[in-house]
Amino acid sequence: MAYDLDQSLRLDKDTSTVLLGYKQGISPEAELVAPSIRVPGNGKFPQYGKGAFLDQSDDVRAPNQKDVREQIWDTETWTAYVLEEHAKVAFIDRQRKNRSGIVGGMVYSDPMVAAKKLRETMLQRKHYLISYAVNNMGATYYTVPGTKWDATGAVPFDDLQAAIRQFKNNCGMAPTHVLVPGHIMTYLGEAVRASYSVTAAVSNEEIFKKLAMPDLGIPENGLLVDHTPAYDGTNFTSIWEDNVLLFRRAPNPKDFEPTFMATLVPNDKQEVQAYAPYEVPQKTGWEMQVVMDYLVKILDNYAGYMLKTVLT
Repeated sequence: MAYDLDQSLRLDKDTSTVLLGYKQGISPEAELVAPSIRVPGNGKFPQYGKGAFLDQSDDVRAPNQKDVREQIWDTETWTAYVLEEHAKVAFIDRQRKNRSGIVGGMVYSDPMVAAKKLRETMLQRKHYLISYAVNNMGATYYTVPGTKWDATGAVPFDDLQAAIRQFKNNCGMAPTHVLVPGHIMTYLGEAVRASYSVTAAVSNEEIFKKLAMPDLGIPENGLLVDHTPAYDGTNFTSIWEDNVLLFRRAPNPKDFEPTFMATLVPNDKQEVQAYAPYEVPQKTGWEMQVVMDYLVKILDNYAGYMLKTVLT
């Protein structure tokens, strides 16, 4: 384990259960990009080669005969994962007295408020890990538009169509989602307005969803527009930077179906766990720890493709 919990602390099952469903601090878009998948205790999960996206069969079926085709996985491998554990500490101070020496923690008067705040900070960290992995995909899986989308002569819709063609060439299947940072949606919407001669007072997101998505071959509900900010110490920017992501998300990723990305969680424990003291000491307060166990992982590079740095 990455963190040794104090021997005076115990697992608080009730608080852990409540926090498991607490989603403040992470966008639903990030959860869709990297859904949680339970992995067995042997510490391995499936990864697939390019041929895994094809339903291969060389059998011939006679009339009225049952379908006996088998799914053939090409270059299937099983890769061990290393559990990543993240912990935060809060000091519960009934008298709201400040206490030094708490690393990565804060002072609270209400234990549940403290636990939720710690959970929120770790969900934000999880979101950053997801966006970092996506924003640093290998060069084989992204392209940079020849004309940036905020420049004269830009053709963002054409760039998207070309990226989808490359996506299909890589894996033989179409993407199920396109993730667009909120500040980039403006340029896509305006491009669609011009292309379809739209003058109605409708949002750029709605125009793109209704008019462009069908032409791209992606369901309307596959459009993810994320406005989550990132703070670089001076300014707030998009957590996805200036990148647009195409990806395929399997309907049920845990059933060994190829999917772009996942948050791997061990079968034998909850993703988030809260620890409280065995006995409340006769002092002004006590410490609470909240721990998250998971691994953010790109499972199939072929199932993702990015338009990178689309703005100047």
